[in-house]
Amino acid sequence: MTVIEVAGAHESYRRGKGLRNTGAALGVAFVWLAVVENVVRVVRPAWQEWLLTDNAAALVLRGDSTASSSTGPAWTRTAA
Repeated sequence: MTVIEVAGAHESYRRGKGLRNTGAALGVAFVWLAVVENVVRVVRPAWQEWLLTDNAAALVLRGDSTASSSTGPAWTRTAA
């Protein structure tokens, strides 16, 4: 094998390994958002203000990056 072939094989291996790790990370993120947060939302409703999806929605919809001490979902709170 020539040096170019070895370098190409190494690069292909490296990219494949990176895509596999990216796929695993996306899978973990999907499970967290689709399963874990909904279970926490049902089992511990008081923890809802600490969940990622509620805070992300509050940040995007209201432009507010601070958590309020009032109860209820983050997206229903009014800015002080």
